Amino acid sequence: MRLGLVARATAVTALTALLLVTSACGGGDSKTPASAPVREESPSASPSPTATPPQLPSASGNTSAGRIAFATYFVKAYNYAFATNDATPITSVGATGKRTRCTMCTELKTYLDGQQAKGLHLEPADLPVKRAFETARVLDNVWVVDIQSRAGKRADVDASGHAVKTYPAKKNYLIEVGVAWENGRYRLTGWKSGENK
Repeated sequence: MRLGLVARATAVTALTALLLVTSACGGGDSKTPASAPVREESPSASPSPTATPPQLPSASGNTSAGRIAFATYFVKAYNYAFATNDATPITSVGATGKRTRCTMCTELKTYLDGQQAKGLHLEPADLPVKRAFETARVLDNVWVVDIQSRAGKRADVDASGHAVKTYPAKKNYLIEVGVAWENGRYRLTGWKSGENK
């Protein structure tokens, strides 16, 4: 089962390109989806609020491998953001184009600011990358990269370590990442995630 990012983006493109990013779209630059081997990251201890943000991969040009590396960076930044309530590694790469603006980036920051105000963070905030591949291209400069992952049992934890809200484990977790190429660099248009049944 797909989460619908590609299908929604294609339908939106048919109606209007302006709504494309609002529905968090993307795509691939050939009819055959590109795939890159990604070393599966082993689950690790939950990052502490002093965790180091991930390094943005360098991009010498717009390539399938570069888009996959950027989407993989996003997952690491997502893990970091939920562990620390710091959305900066995501908001700093949010697309700013008229048709590609990342509204989800701003929404994530607002949510994490609220979590921080409540004294909560997610533990463990670890979605390991099992596989990453392009699935579609919707605009000239926007693609969707799928990340296959798994989500262990997680919880919103307060400062004393008490679990306030728990989330069940999800064996097959899919993250669809919208990747744009703007002004010589990769930008995030949005994402959709959930259990892939």
